[in-house]
Amino acid sequence: MPSDMAPKTGVVSLFIIDSVLDDLMDLTNNKSNSTVVANDQIVTLHEELMLLGSSITDIVLQHEAKHEELVTRSRDIAYEVEYVINSFPRVWYLSLRLPQLIDKIRLIVMAVKEMKNNIDVARMSNVSKHPHEHIESQSKEPPILEDIVVGFGNVAIEIAEQLVGGTCQLQVISIFGMSGLDDGIGSRILFTTRNKEVSLKASPRSVINELPFLSEVECWEILQGKVFQDRKCPQELVDIGKLIAKNCHGLPLAVVVISGVLANMEKKKHLWKKIAKNLSSHISEIPEKCIQTLQLSYNHLPMHLKPCFLYLGAFREDTNIPVRKLISLWVAERFIKKEEHKNIEDVAREYLMKLIDRSLVLVAERRYDGGVKTCKIHDLLREMCLSIAEENNFLKLIKVNDDDEQRLFSQVSTYQRHHRLSINCAKYPSSLPVGLHVRSLLFDLDFMSSIKLISCSYKVLRVFCGWSLYDFLIGFEYLVHLRYLEISCTLPPMENFRKLEFLVVYNDDEIEIPKILLNMVSLRHMEFNGGAYFSESSRQLATNSKSFQINNLQSISALSIYDEMDEKILRSSPNLRRVQVSIENLLNCSFNFLYQLESLKLSTEYNTLYWRSSLISLPLNLKKLTLVCVYLSRKQMEIIARLPCLEVLKLVSAAFEGEQWDTSESEFPQLKYLKLCGVKIAEWNASSDNFPRLQRIVLEYCENLKMIPSNLGDIPTLQKIELFMCGQTANESAKKFEEEQKEMGNEKFEVTISNTFDDIEAILSPISPQEMKEFYRSEIQKKSILGD
Repeated sequence: MPSDMAPKTGVVSLFIIDSVLDDLMDLTNNKSNSTVVANDQIVTLHEELMLLGSSITDIVLQHEAKHEELVTRSRDIAYEVEYVINSFPRVWYLSLRLPQLIDKIRLIVMAVKEMKNNIDVARMSNVSKHPHEHIESQSKEPPILEDIVVGFGNVAIEIAEQLVGGTCQLQVISIFGMSGLDDGIGSRILFTTRNKEVSLKASPRSVINELPFLSEVECWEILQGKVFQDRKCPQELVDIGKLIAKNCHGLPLAVVVISGVLANMEKKKHLWKKIAKNLSSHISEIPEKCIQTLQLSYNHLPMHLKPCFLYLGAFREDTNIPVRKLISLWVAERFIKKEEHKNIEDVAREYLMKLIDRSLVLVAERRYDGGVKTCKIHDLLREMCLSIAEENNFLKLIKVNDDDEQRLFSQVSTYQRHHRLSINCAKYPSSLPVGLHVRSLLFDLDFMSSIKLISCSYKVLRVFCGWSLYDFLIGFEYLVHLRYLEISCTLPPMENFRKLEFLVVYNDDEIEIPKILLNMVSLRHMEFNGGAYFSESSRQLATNSKSFQINNLQSISALSIYDEMDEKILRSSPNLRRVQVSIENLLNCSFNFLYQLESLKLSTEYNTLYWRSSLISLPLNLKKLTLVCVYLSRKQMEIIARLPCLEVLKLVSAAFEGEQWDTSESEFPQLKYLKLCGVKIAEWNASSDNFPRLQRIVLEYCENLKMIPSNLGDIPTLQKIELFMCGQTANESAKKFEEEQKEMGNEKFEVTISNTFDDIEAILSPISPQEMKEFYRSEIQKKSILGD
């Protein structure tokens, strides 16, 4: 797509129209005194806005820059409708404003239709004049600076070999990655793209080269070479120079830009320290052509991905962003289009993978199955992100490094149309700036520690993500449109939050789950980091009412279950996919009634030695199981081993019957990841028929384990064994295991061993045996709490 015909940097996603359509539908379903009078107008408004949405989608897909004004008008009228209907209006106000909005929408629809007709006439005329010509647009990307083609010597050699060798048939050699390599060798078709999907479609015989980001060493070598040319870097600048290179995070463009800054200034350590401290600001001052190169990646995004990408600018630079939280925020903001027969969070993950495949988002940590656990955005892209976001009132970053509270408030005027605020302050004001159009308030971890007043001016707020040391926040009851709430204080009265979908509470002590939460039809995810329990009224309701049902709840953690009454509440939640529970020691449990359950974590209190309840049965769809402080009989292990879909098994502070684990034939058919942490086990016997798909074994604090079963070497999928704080004999068997795999030609197989018990006991030798035992126990407990 030609750059001059691509959508400009505006946020042209129609998510806001879809979001407002949901609000209008909610208004018609929830009759109030103000909406009954204006109901006909609300229905008409819904119809006209739906027509606008479908009309504007057609012209957006044509990628004509001259359509941007109509797209912007459509977006703005949707925001205006959102504010009018959600700002607690009186009947007379709605009666006055709704007809005005309907007329505005109709005018835009007419303009869209006229433009579409003109386009169709022009195209027909063009076809009649040139019936045999096929016109295909060529990308007019700005030339990439010669200096940017750096850092991929080994990759360039490999690509050159692909170009001159290989099959005699026509072949496309694809290079996929962010800006940094563009080398036309020319003996075959060399195809470069930032989009992995494009490279996959280039040719059925395409060879795809996914460019890695530069290593820290490569960044430093390039920076040193460009700043000092043929000379060596002075020794006093080496450490700070390496730090600057490291903070370029492997992006060649960033290395080149910052090298230019350093090359044109005095080579003084104190000056380089200033550069290191404010690296992102220097990187953001890059040449216009470089900015255009980066913005092309954004401009060419499908419209539904643009707001998802810009939202990443709200997170602090160099932060690993938890994918689960990011997806929840996207869903709460209505960025994700609903798809039939698909869970909306799964659709959101697909959006994220598309951004990763386009080299706009980096993978920070992966899960056991290769899925993305945390992600991040490069500083350079984040700067671009924030620039585009603020220009379009999508997101404003408020950053105050002093105690001037007035300056904080001056950055956000009451009537400015900022839709999201990301607040990062060094000093803490006592209240927040007002913002009539703000949909999201996102705070740094410590910012909310002095906030105790929430302004009632947040009429359309969807997301509140902040912390507070106060027991409650004044003004919370006005935030009636919240979809996502993340706090660290005591739960405020929840009666007004009937639209809430995500609730995250960072509590220190267990708290009671109010009955009102179980009655919220929109609430799908509840997370209490310090634990929670069902209220007595909820327990009685589940016991006495046959119609009691919690249909939309998909995840809950960490929940305490004391008896069968608590279990009955869970039985009333058939759509749960993730559950984390703490169970009374003597309680027998069965979770097979949770047919949709994919992830289950069971634990007991740490003051109990081992949980000895009977694990009667588990749901067959279970993919991930974590057991903490459990005593595992042979029968219980057989129940777990027969689960047909289980991919992850984590046993923490557990004990096997007789400290021996004997696996039987055809067990664990789908298991990929096995972790034993602080497990009482001496003998582990496994045959070649066990764990046919196992990829990774992690052993931590298993000091009694004598050896790893040698038969596991016959598993063709096994890639890695990790040992931490295990005994000497187990470590030696792992080393032998690795040697055998290498001899068999499995060069990719890896064993990592760190911190043996002998090492730690030598360090802690002055400590008593009891203190040493408590040390190990506390470390295992930390891993249990932090591990997912």
